[in-house]
Amino acid sequence: MPSPDTPPQTMQSSKNHPHRISLVAGVLLIIVALLVGTTVFFVMLRYAESLLSNGLQSSLQSRVQLTLTELGAGFDRTRLIATRPLLMDQIQQVNTGADQGAVTAELERIAPSFLLAGFTAIALFDKNGRELAHAGTFTQQAELAIPLNFPGRVQLLWNKHFLLRVEVDMKQQGGVVGKVMTETLLPATMGALNDAKHLGKTGELGLCAPFGLKLQCFPTTLHSQVMTLSNRSAKGDLLPIAHALSGETGFATASDYRDQKVAAAYAPVGNLGLGMVLKIDSAELYAPVWRELRYLIPLLFGLLVIALLMLRWQLIPLVRRLVRSEAEARKMNASLRDSERNLRGLLNNVDEGIVSTSKVGIIELFNPAAERLFDYRGDEVIGKNVSMLMPTPFRGEHDGHLARYLHTDHSHMLGVSREQTAQRKDGTIFPIEIRVSEFYLEGRRKFISIIRDITERKKIEQMKSEFVSVVSHELRTPLTSIRGALGLVNGGLAGELSDKAKGLVRIAYLNSERLSTLVKDLLDIEKITSDKMEYDLKPHPLKALIEQAIDAIRPYGEQYSVGFNFMTMAPQAMVRIDADRFAQVLSNLLSNAIEFSPPVGVVNIKVSSADGWITTSVSDQGPGIPAEFQSRIFQRFSHEDSFDNQRKGGTGLGLSISKALVEKMGGRIWFDASQGTGATFYVAFQVWPAPV
Repeated sequence: MPSPDTPPQTMQSSKNHPHRISLVAGVLLIIVALLVGTTVFFVMLRYAESLLSNGLQSSLQSRVQLTLTELGAGFDRTRLIATRPLLMDQIQQVNTGADQGAVTAELERIAPSFLLAGFTAIALFDKNGRELAHAGTFTQQAELAIPLNFPGRVQLLWNKHFLLRVEVDMKQQGGVVGKVMTETLLPATMGALNDAKHLGKTGELGLCAPFGLKLQCFPTTLHSQVMTLSNRSAKGDLLPIAHALSGETGFATASDYRDQKVAAAYAPVGNLGLGMVLKIDSAELYAPVWRELRYLIPLLFGLLVIALLMLRWQLIPLVRRLVRSEAEARKMNASLRDSERNLRGLLNNVDEGIVSTSKVGIIELFNPAAERLFDYRGDEVIGKNVSMLMPTPFRGEHDGHLARYLHTDHSHMLGVSREQTAQRKDGTIFPIEIRVSEFYLEGRRKFISIIRDITERKKIEQMKSEFVSVVSHELRTPLTSIRGALGLVNGGLAGELSDKAKGLVRIAYLNSERLSTLVKDLLDIEKITSDKMEYDLKPHPLKALIEQAIDAIRPYGEQYSVGFNFMTMAPQAMVRIDADRFAQVLSNLLSNAIEFSPPVGVVNIKVSSADGWITTSVSDQGPGIPAEFQSRIFQRFSHEDSFDNQRKGGTGLGLSISKALVEKMGGRIWFDASQGTGATFYVAFQVWPAPV
């Protein structure tokens, strides 16, 4: 209670003091709220810009990938046409002056069929650049033509729409025989250009290429004409597209060619010499934000909390998606780690040696089983050439096979189990069975080999071979006497026999013939295994040898009502082989084809030439080879019940002998067969004389 002596001014000041404190506290609270609100607003604005940057870059990468895919597909289709053997042969006939009129007419006839592959125009030229045939209409005067970094001569054209023009040389045996030129519409690239307008009124996708110190750009949704630009804006800022053409990928807020402030994502289009930018004016991009802010400022003191909640409400779906994406990424990473652990456990516990190499033969993976097999630790071989695991004579051959495959994409060793020799750390040579497969990891070609030590199996095979050899030699002499005696009796030398006796003697004679064939095959196997088979390797005309083999087996084909069709693409080809052994191989293949062909069927024999090799193929129209039997088809005494139920006999040694003979003569043998579609066996030898 104030004293009666207290002055009135002091009493009034005491009453106003709490109000001043409240006012200061309120002002401070408002200032703090403003600072916090402003800070939060700008933090969220930066966060929104980051999300926008990621969104624009992701959208741009999708368009870049789409463009690369479409350009690559157009180039690959043209290159595929340029490598067609029949087309190259026809153009080569024109180059040599052989029946030019007929060949040109044939090329004019087939040229329009290529338009069905997606081309708008195609033209074929001889080696002198003279046009032989064309279809469709080429662009005569493009508004813009940009060369692309593809093999050959490739241009990206603009003539109211995007076109890809490709010129590829046709090469045969290392020489140019002609040229293919095509044009292809690029609807996906055009669609990516037009879709940029969905970003907003100022949304724009730019596609440019360097032009000296300037840039040449294709039309966009904001500028309908071809543009030649400086790489800097009028304000001196480096244009975003200039970053892309320097090989950079990123996001920037800068001035564009219109001197407008833009938010832009930029990236190079592969290694093609193109850059791409996806952008939108900053004014349009942030217009909704500033429009909301203009209304919020007058009400900031009263609606600050509501504004923050609204901002949070607008961003929360995006935040939730990001959190969900992050959780999915963590889950995927955990799954990948589990898969890696499982794969590592599998590799560490399998009995077979597993060796993974790069495309040039550098070892990248060497599992524990391989360490036990070769007596090397993994760190001793990883980073070195896989040929170190091979004996000296085969190391150079391996590098040659690998280089030839990388050059031609053609190999008979992939996906096939084969036997060869290997070398341990201490120099010990031992036999292995190996199967090599090809795979791609992150776009890089790699090879993986599954290796098994077959030393014990070889010992057992040697014992079996020695046993068979002894038995075969012991059987041969009495069997020859039995065959001779039965032949004399069957010929009537022992007097006239009854019909029943004749039938029995004939059956006995035929079975002695089969037994004689079996003994002969067994002896051949023994000679091959012990390396006692002699080979008279001389150059021979392949066509004549094949015709002789067909004539020799034609009566056998007539027994089954099966005919022959022989076609050769290399009638003058010479090969260095043993003529008798080659005839034995071809007889085995032709007799098998006859036996598995349907009545009134045809066995097709074809000779082709590629990459210095002459390949003879024998194809039947039979039931094919079951998948489960294909891995054993070249093994000795190999029979498969459902596969052989229609055969008229056989020792199961013919294909094994054929494989051994072909390989001893320096050739290769393989097959291509699917159950129900017939079988084709291939025998290949190097051209003689070998190409330099």
